[in-house]
Amino acid sequence: MSVEGNHPNISGKSVFFIGLSYFVVFIGQSIWRSTVQNLAIEMYEITPVQMGLAFSLVAIPGLFSALLGFIGAKIKLLFLLSSA
Repeated sequence: MSVEGNHPNISGKSVFFIGLSYFVVFIGQSIWRSTVQNLAIEMYEITPVQMGLAFSLVAIPGLFSALLGFIGAKIKLLFLLSSA
């Protein structure tokens, strides 16, 4: 069985654009992460403790989604095992 023709024809130009886009997004996020704390402290007079609390609260939705994904995978596995 040949797999030729099943993948898109990707040119070097599009690979360069994807790599450049990734680099720009990565650099932009790095700049934001390094400046957001100083900006918040200077503009809104947020203490480091409050900043740590804010970053901890940002992680909660990701934790919930990972937990729901784990529970969903277990339920699906139990459903498959019980129907066999």
